[in-house]
Amino acid sequence: MISALSPELFYIILSNLPLEDKLECRLVSKEWHRIVSSSPQLYETIIIEGEEEFNKLYAFFSKHKKLGEKVRRLSINRGAIKVDMYRSLPVIFPHVEIFHCVEDWNCLPLKRWKAQKSIKNFSHWKDTIVEIREIGSSLATFALLKGNVCHRLKNIDIGMSGEASELERMELIPLLANAPNLTTLKLTDTMILPFQLDEALDSLPNLKVLAFRDVEFVNNQLHDYDIEGSLKRDEDIKPSQLETLIISGGRFTEDAKIWLKYFSKKITNIKNLVWNLVENNRFERFFETHEHFLIQFLTKCHQLEFYRVHAFKLTAKILKAMTDAGVRLKHIDVETTWASKRLEVFLKSEQMDFIETLSTSGSSYKSLAFEYRKTDEPHYLLKEIGKHPNIKNLRIIQSQQEVDSPISNKFPFDVVLNDMKHLQTLKMDFVSLILRYDSDEPVETSLTKIHIIEGYFLASRFCSEADLEEEYNFSLQSNRNEEGQCDSLDYVEKILPNTEIIMEELDMEIDEETFINFIKKREF
Repeated sequence: MISALSPELFYIILSNLPLEDKLECRLVSKEWHRIVSSSPQLYETIIIEGEEEFNKLYAFFSKHKKLGEKVRRLSINRGAIKVDMYRSLPVIFPHVEIFHCVEDWNCLPLKRWKAQKSIKNFSHWKDTIVEIREIGSSLATFALLKGNVCHRLKNIDIGMSGEASELERMELIPLLANAPNLTTLKLTDTMILPFQLDEALDSLPNLKVLAFRDVEFVNNQLHDYDIEGSLKRDEDIKPSQLETLIISGGRFTEDAKIWLKYFSKKITNIKNLVWNLVENNRFERFFETHEHFLIQFLTKCHQLEFYRVHAFKLTAKILKAMTDAGVRLKHIDVETTWASKRLEVFLKSEQMDFIETLSTSGSSYKSLAFEYRKTDEPHYLLKEIGKHPNIKNLRIIQSQQEVDSPISNKFPFDVVLNDMKHLQTLKMDFVSLILRYDSDEPVETSLTKIHIIEGYFLASRFCSEADLEEEYNFSLQSNRNEEGQCDSLDYVEKILPNTEIIMEELDMEIDEETFINFIKKREF
């Protein structure tokens, strides 16, 4: 009976029910009907999965508009929505603050945003919307910003695919001025010119995070603008207050140096730079090209702290130029295929004296250690890192295809305990952490957190030396969740009583939204 539950517990239970089940609860009694039909918190968040569910709930809220007025967060996934239904959403849900829609490709023609009905309907959200995310179509974003100033809008994340032409995709940029308090902007599958970005950044003084994914960076090849000439003449470009720039994939129609020269004038206050692989119009990756212009850009970024640039080769010249310019990195992610060679370059640079978090991605510890096998010092790589007390966090994340299993990627965890006394967090994947330690006494360490994805500990107390050294030990692999491994984990937890140990199974690759949040929060 409802009387046996506290109101708080009753609301929690109802809030976690699917919407259809909530509606069924109204049939229990008059009291339940009253509560379910009149409690705003029960309808603050609506998540719709698939076309059938969307059509059913669309029909329900069309009849019960008072309930629709209580919705604050609306999320639609793969709904295959018809245009007329889509653009009537603000009428049915007029007070939405957060709107997410992940749609099937080509289902909502972008050109329909110009229709007066679209613009009129989406104006309902102009005073409430805080965040909007549209993948597959950006009809709502375009219609909302056309003629409406959205002072509360903080985050925009849109993917412009569907039937949008090149010019239609570029029409959004001038409309961004109608979101003057925007702090995060993510653009996918669009095109942009330097002068457009310049105008957008000038009209968005509060923008802190700018992310491009699969964006085409164009210049005067598409329009009759002498971009390079205008940048040379305009010596008064005002630097933006942007703190994070993320470029993930994409293409430069001609030469990246035009954009690098523009960045060196406009985007100089950034703290976080993420630039993954991009191509030119010949589908060539940059790597060693444009080093001069990259240095020109980086040496202007005196506040730069996080550096994850995979589009260009990391060289000693780049690192020295940053150091000489007063740039002091706190976190660097050394890139993928050539991580070992680029890591060696970084280890010899003066930036090693400033870094707090060292990350490598795309290479296992096994591969990294292999590059230093000829040195006289065992475990040279880890001991070299251990010489720098400023390095508090170590992250080694490999490509999933590089090793067959964790057992073929062994990591000397005892070296961390003995030679890396200042290390506070360790994160690795597809790894077996080998511990040669045979005491029950707690280990003196600064480690506060160990995060292992698809891996396990192997302690010498429970395994023979042959087992620890064997490259492919299928008996251990098959028993990874059995007694020996559980004992090893229990043992590690015992000797590291003040260390949080997270053992995680691989779920999926981190999505872009999570990565942006990681950058914004600077969480390790």
